[in-house]
Amino acid sequence: YELAEGRYEAGVGSSLEISDAVESYASAQTNTILSLYECKAKRLDLEKAMGGL
Repeated sequence: YELAEGRYEAGVGSSLEISDAVESYASAQTNTILSLYECKAKRLDLEKAMGGL
């Protein structure tokens, strides 16, 4: 995002580039959260399988 914003301010980028960067960043955040959730769920499954719960 910062790179796209800098390019826009320098007159060599577009507002579409900024929008794409914002969307990509939001998507990356969502994927990170989903991956962390999945990891915790799998750890719980493993603990259950080992008789821990």
